[in-house]
This record gives sequence, C-alpha cells and structure tokens, in this order.
Amino acid sequence: MAKYNLSAKVTDKGGLSVYGLGRFPVTLYPDQWLALLNDAPDILTMLKASMEELKAKALAYAPERAAKAATTGRVPLGSSK
Repeated sequence: MAKYNLSAKVTDKGGLSVYGLGRFPVTLYPDQWLALLNDAPDILTMLKASMEELKAKALAYAPERAAKAATTGRVPLGSSK
C-alpha cells in the first residue's frame, strides 16, 4: 500500500484542506468531514468489496515535497502511526 505524506490546513473560508493525496487538496467543511468520517466503516467495507474493480492511483508527489508543507502553514498528519 502506498504511503502518503499528508498535511492539513484550515482555509480562509473555514474549510479543512488535506494535502498529499493527489495533485489538488481535498477540502471539506467540518460538517462534511464529520459525515464522511461517520460513514468511514461503510466506505471501508465498500472499498474492500470492490477492490478488483478499483484502480490504484500513483503518488502524485515525491516524499521530499512534504518538506514544503512546513512553509505553507500545513500541519503534518499521521505522525502517530
């Protein structure tokens, strides 16, 4: 499984952007994040059941670019893993 260097930042409009999954950040508002995370077990079940149909996306950024996050006000995620 690919290792992503994720970071997060609160946007000027009050959303939370997660960087490092692809070329663009994933930005949602708090209620959207909570709805997504609340349904995480169902999403995981669907992912596992559909693995043969799904395609893997290659990492869009090299790990060395994660250092850029420190200069953009982003907070690294997953450091407790």
